[in-house]
Amino acid sequence: SNLQSKLNAMGSEVATIAEAIATSDDVNIQREKFSELTAVMDSVLKNAISGGKIFKHYCPMAFEGKGDYWYSSSEQIRNPYYGDIMLKCGRVEETIQ
Repeated sequence: SNLQSKLNAMGSEVATIAEAIATSDDVNIQREKFSELTAVMDSVLKNAISGGKIFKHYCPMAFEGKGDYWYSSSEQIRNPYYGDIMLKCGRVEETIQ
């Protein structure tokens, strides 16, 4: 698939970021790396979906009010930056089809 080809092409960057998330015990570092992963995935996901939808969500409060994004296969907000504290904080910024 087009998505798989793009991921394979940039696999080392995606893998490096994913490894940093998995190996860190510091939630703040994990959030920063998750933000990097989301940014990398932006160009990968656009024009690569052959079926279904991917939702780009936005939390205006992430990173001390700077705001940040994440992708989800669900339209329902489940905020990865604030978890249980503000699980539903955010909005759908874009739908990729």
